[in-house]
Amino acid sequence: HAVNEKAFHLKELWDRFAPGGETALFDEIAKRTAEIVDECKFDGVYFDAIDGSDVPGGPENYWYYGTKFIAGVARNLKTPVVMEMAGMTHHWWHYRSRWQAWDRGVRGYKRFIDIHLASMKSQTYQHGVYRGYTPEINRLAAAKNGGLLLPLQLGWWSNQTWDPPQVDPTFPDDIEYLGCKMIGNNAGLSMLGGVDKKTLEANPLFLRLIPIIKQYEELRHQNYFNDSIRTLLRQPGKEFTLFQQEVGKWNFKPVAYQKHKVAGIDHPSAQWVVNNEFGTQPVKLRIEPLMSVKPYNSPDNITLADFSGTEKFTLEESADGVSGGISGSTEKTGGMNASCSFFARSSGVSPQDGSWIRMEKKFEPLLNLENNKALGVWVKGDGNGELLNLRVESPVHLSHGTRGDHFIEIDFIGWKYFELVEIESSKFSDYIWPNSDLFVYNSYNGRVKFNTVDKLQFWYNNLPAGKDVNCLIGAVKALPMVSNTIENPSVTIGNETIVFPVKMESGMYIEFKSKNDCKLYGQKGEFLQDVVIEGKVPALEEGNNQISFKGNGTKGINSRVQVTVISEGRPL
Repeated sequence: HAVNEKAFHLKELWDRFAPGGETALFDEIAKRTAEIVDECKFDGVYFDAIDGSDVPGGPENYWYYGTKFIAGVARNLKTPVVMEMAGMTHHWWHYRSRWQAWDRGVRGYKRFIDIHLASMKSQTYQHGVYRGYTPEINRLAAAKNGGLLLPLQLGWWSNQTWDPPQVDPTFPDDIEYLGCKMIGNNAGLSMLGGVDKKTLEANPLFLRLIPIIKQYEELRHQNYFNDSIRTLLRQPGKEFTLFQQEVGKWNFKPVAYQKHKVAGIDHPSAQWVVNNEFGTQPVKLRIEPLMSVKPYNSPDNITLADFSGTEKFTLEESADGVSGGISGSTEKTGGMNASCSFFARSSGVSPQDGSWIRMEKKFEPLLNLENNKALGVWVKGDGNGELLNLRVESPVHLSHGTRGDHFIEIDFIGWKYFELVEIESSKFSDYIWPNSDLFVYNSYNGRVKFNTVDKLQFWYNNLPAGKDVNCLIGAVKALPMVSNTIENPSVTIGNETIVFPVKMESGMYIEFKSKNDCKLYGQKGEFLQDVVIEGKVPALEEGNNQISFKGNGTKGINSRVQVTVISEGRPL
């Protein structure tokens, strides 16, 4: 275009303008990119957004324009460098030096890492398309390399702080899991920022995480551990912690981090069982007050479906051999509201963990749930073990297909009330879901745009073969999240109770490692104080342990807490 001439928005991808594939500008951008790499003496270049190569000439010419740009950069480089691309076609093999960097996950980190490794070692799946079904993950992720013969890498990685309900904080054990898989697979790492001085000062948690990455990466480069250790570290779901022995040598211990959500101080979930696969040992804990929600009948709630009239839920799709639907019900919920009957049956043609059905209600105009990100619902279970999923979504062009899943296991009979806050991630991979557009990113990476919600979905999965299932579902309400305060939280195991004499708000967390090592942290991971415990440190016995949680919560709401029980085994 000439100077001062008006330009119109013709094509774009990811908020960027794109040049025409047969223009001089296309070739100039490739040339200038090479000049930047040469001038700055970079060792490598990552072609991000090259997976948008269908923009210049449509999907059928994706292979051509992506190749044209990569070849154009390579042709103008004075010195060859490492190259990687956010996609793959046949001709890119000639330039590629690494394989399958993914955008960072923001929840379910450990399972996300396993899925990433499994996808890299698969000869079937494309970048990010791998759906990550558990048996397949476990088989592929443990493989040595998958025959690819390219160096592996677990980027792009980015650490996160407290940002509910869609983002999990990144804790040291998440980074140790990452580090173990790096060593076990001889996989490198690419950071998506978060290591600059300003960010580190603003997020003290990251200051504790970055040195862990550095230590693991140094040991990987030194080829410090032998093949037998690396084989153990590659095991999906198996966790280890790195430590330095008295003689200065580095070693690993197997470790287990078992998370449990307490839905309220007086809720049945405040008592649970933890299995310790290692020997008897003093317990270690992490305690996190979560966000709570306003009561079900709060005037601030937004009703998504009330079943008082004709609700427009339509059957969208189902697995082979699965049928079902939604009908009205005359029965009132435990909260005395109208309900619907969600019924289904599987003939057994599809496997049980892949027997699904989807019902959907669309919202026109779109709903703004920016201040109502949680769900409240009454469910009458039939005890048949099916999985009920309440999902909210925003339009694909805004959220790229992110799934706002909330799982309820129907292992109960009768009415129960559920407050659904955090978006599901890892459990999604325990089931088979429809194949259409099921990018891993949709469960582990993306974020629902709560200010533009366009649908509510009811799903079943895990339907028992040859059996009718039928749950009654009451009005679904979008609830505001509220901060929660816990005073003097305590954990009891057996006959021993440990009390933490502190006042905690949502986003804070306690890390208890021993009587002399108990610290309280803030939402950004900032150290707040050392905590002097009261009571004797409970012993975690080998095998099953009955655990209970108590504390003084916020009146008028269910004070939600996540408790992680930590145990470790003998050094390798």
